[in-house]
Amino acid sequence: MKRLSSLRTLLEFVLRRTRVEREMEEELRSHLQIRADDLERRGYSRAEAERRARLEFGGYEGYKEECREALGSRLLAELAADVRYGLRQLRRSPGFAAVAVLTLALGIGANTAIFSVVNGVLLRPLPYRAPAQLVNVWSTNLTSRTSQMPASYPDFLDWRAQNHVFESIAAHNYATFTLAGPKEPAHVEGRVVSASLFSVLGVKPALGRSFLPEEDQPGHHVVVLSHDLWQGRFNADPAVLGRNIRLDTSSVTVVGVMPPGFQFPIQATPVEVWVAQGIFPQVPNGRGDHSIEVIARLRPQMTLGQAQAEMATIAARLAEQYPSFNRNLGVKLVPAYDQLVSGVRPAVLVLSGAVLMVLLIACANVANLLLARGTNRSREMAIRAAIGAGRRRIMRQLLTESLLLALMGGALGTLLALGAIRLTTRLGPQDIPRLSEISLDSRVLLFSLALSLLTGLIFSLAPALGATHVHLIQSLKTGGEIRRGGSRRHGLRSALIVSEVALTLLLLVGAGLMVNSLFRLTRIDPGFKPSGVLTFAVDLSDAEYNEAQAATRFGELLERIRQTPGMRTAAADTSLPLSEIENMWVGFQIEGQAGPDWPSAALSIVTTDFFRTLDIPLLKGREFTALDNLKAPPVVIVSQSLARKYFPGQDALGKRIKTGINLGNEAPLRQIIAVVGDIRRDSLANEPSPTLYLPESQLPFGSMRFVVRSTAALEATAEAMRVAVRSVDRDLPVYDMKTLDQYLGLAVAEPRFHTLVLGLFATLAALLSAVGLYGVISYLVGQRRHEFGVRMALGAVRADLIAMVLREGLSLVLIGIGIGLLAALGLTRFLSSQLYGVKSTDPLTFFAVAAMFAGIASVANYLPARRATKVHPMTALREE
Repeated sequence: MKRLSSLRTLLEFVLRRTRVEREMEEELRSHLQIRADDLERRGYSRAEAERRARLEFGGYEGYKEECREALGSRLLAELAADVRYGLRQLRRSPGFAAVAVLTLALGIGANTAIFSVVNGVLLRPLPYRAPAQLVNVWSTNLTSRTSQMPASYPDFLDWRAQNHVFESIAAHNYATFTLAGPKEPAHVEGRVVSASLFSVLGVKPALGRSFLPEEDQPGHHVVVLSHDLWQGRFNADPAVLGRNIRLDTSSVTVVGVMPPGFQFPIQATPVEVWVAQGIFPQVPNGRGDHSIEVIARLRPQMTLGQAQAEMATIAARLAEQYPSFNRNLGVKLVPAYDQLVSGVRPAVLVLSGAVLMVLLIACANVANLLLARGTNRSREMAIRAAIGAGRRRIMRQLLTESLLLALMGGALGTLLALGAIRLTTRLGPQDIPRLSEISLDSRVLLFSLALSLLTGLIFSLAPALGATHVHLIQSLKTGGEIRRGGSRRHGLRSALIVSEVALTLLLLVGAGLMVNSLFRLTRIDPGFKPSGVLTFAVDLSDAEYNEAQAATRFGELLERIRQTPGMRTAAADTSLPLSEIENMWVGFQIEGQAGPDWPSAALSIVTTDFFRTLDIPLLKGREFTALDNLKAPPVVIVSQSLARKYFPGQDALGKRIKTGINLGNEAPLRQIIAVVGDIRRDSLANEPSPTLYLPESQLPFGSMRFVVRSTAALEATAEAMRVAVRSVDRDLPVYDMKTLDQYLGLAVAEPRFHTLVLGLFATLAALLSAVGLYGVISYLVGQRRHEFGVRMALGAVRADLIAMVLREGLSLVLIGIGIGLLAALGLTRFLSSQLYGVKSTDPLTFFAVAAMFAGIASVANYLPARRATKVHPMTALREE
């Protein structure tokens, strides 16, 4: 009943202005009634008497406004007095204020920083018109249950012609170009797009125009530049419109420049040029060539389900019309926003939950500090109550002090969050979408302010309610130092300690699972040895060479690189492992096993010495040699996983397979001459993909990535490679120069970053919990110094007193550990998608974390107990 009474008092305080205003209005009505009755007795009509009465009082509304102003001034004056008194109280306890502000700053700052990530990555809409209507359109393989894959260009044309659910639809695919000009040639990232792309996105160029429908046809060479490329390469010259520039071997006309900040697609490497589909002499037309990405805008009022149903009908129609290519193909629509954030959303939500727990731990810490401080201020509260201050007045003062602490903690926390945001944008993995959009904007600042106020109410409510229950006589007699706090306060402190420990255990278990997972991930053998290998790209297909010239020039370049001093081995590949660059997949057919469905495998076109350079083990057979040229029989090397899967119980050597991108193409049968070890091609967490290796000498490819292993230092090797390329063709740009170790680091960058952040939060939670536990035990031990003095005077030894304190403190810790472990069993399942090689209920991690925190808590209990028992018994007795 007393608690309900206190809550009612708090509500009365919040509604005070309304109640006082109502009382003033009732008083005014009473005065008006009395004056109107007096005028009516003097002979005026009732209406005239009321009118004159209102005029005499200056009008009801005017008087009411005066009442409001007087009330507002009085409340502001009282609030200012409360703030001044609160500041004086905090100045008298600088240690308490510093600890409380710093604790709150850590909790609020961490939450503000994570909210800025949530705001920038998850909450902020895509920077296009009506982004909710944008959907990505994917092909699906119904047989292999591939959830999504690029479409073929003919399928895109049929989708565009037959659908009634899209307002507009566009195609785009990845491309790179060499940009020539007055400066040295530059490698630029680009997209080849259909003319409708910018209308689908609802974005217009800042300069010039977008593409015209007829520019989808071959023979139209036009390009739109990004704002950054326009500024950096063309000095922001408006006269660039209509200018012819050279991309690869083609002369293209600049027709537009996009606005600042525009990016499509949103990816780690910004797109610099958008080229109309007509740049190609012949538009891709093979239905087996799935290399086109498609984006569409739904019609107004059209739902995703309705659109999905119609596109499924179109897919079924195409399967009947083109059974050789589309028999097992479906269509899947994915909202563009979901496509972008689906990979990062689980990790961000996990971090948001973790940082909220840190804030709750901080609130519990400060609440315990306020409870301890409230006990020491009981005499002050008793005097205030004795001279007439009601519970409402005392509670308002305590809430004001708490809000001051929260606002100061929020201000400091915002500064900490600003530093954390800068570190995140600088050091965070670049494959996090929209990483550059994370900032401390107005929404984040409002969140920080609201969180500070809410935090102040959360941690101050219980201490403020407890402080209103003052025993006047006892408090005044004892000077405010009641030796044994009431059972209610003792129970609240115990509940706060148990809650802190449980939340901390939950965070530590989550961090422990992530660390265990990252450790297992980094111990995976990628199938090659990256140490000391340098890679770089040279795109000969972008240069002014025909196919034969490009092949000849490529051979000259590789030979020049191999002659570089200190070079051990050098080779080239079309797609590097773990780089996610230019990964290719191809269908293949085994001789004697002809069927309508071709299995698929990853494809790499490599030169001689490739396997030796990367130290990929040769399990059977021989490597490619210079004799495997166009005049020799076609050959292929397969990975161990492909041989095991498609040649079970057989020797794959000597078997022949047919490969081809288009399933209907006639391709030569290639003899398997070797089986090599598996490599992790796209991710360390994924099992090795079946892979086919074809010799570059039998299938020349203009765009290759060189891999070199040298005895020289990497910096010297890098410069030597640039010199070698310039010696062959000074106009060839060298780009994407990295070591394989860097690619390997990028492969684990995102899980490492998530583990690091979650580990920091868990460490912060453990530190706050340990400090809070130490503070509470120190306070309780300090309150019992007299008791300890009596016990030691009667013969108790210090070891017994320390054991007694440890027993009482650790009993709460063990309860909290038990609750935390039970909570972790249920909640860590949300981490399952972030874990590799470890279950979310891994018993070893649970036991190790519980044992570690129990040790930390034991130290936090032992130190204050040991210090208190060092006081001489007579000193402790005299203090009473």
